[in-house]
Amino acid sequence: MRAQRFGPLQPSPRQERRSLLEHVRASGEHLHRYGKSPLLYDAVRQSFLARLRRRAPLAAALAGDAQLQAIADHLRWPLERVRLALQLPPSRDDAALRERIALLIQMRNQL
Repeated sequence: MRAQRFGPLQPSPRQERRSLLEHVRASGEHLHRYGKSPLLYDAVRQSFLARLRRRAPLAAALAGDAQLQAIADHLRWPLERVRLALQLPPSRDDAALRERIALLIQMRNQL
């Protein structure tokens, strides 16, 4: 009874852990809920542009309509679809936000 105690009597219960995907999804939902959807779109757009600079530096160096045409030619996509993906969606239009982020992810994966 007078011996020194080493640690807890019972092991601590194992805490539930989230996967990385759950953290990313929760972060995105939090930003969307508080009106920060343009940050989500901008992050995906910057990811696409970074890969474009690595894989097609000539297209990345252009600006305006010339860049859009070069991207469309490289991906073999219609010009209007590329233009739509690279335009910021209207605020509070959830369907447009999802569509444009999905297009940017498809474009990034095809590079």
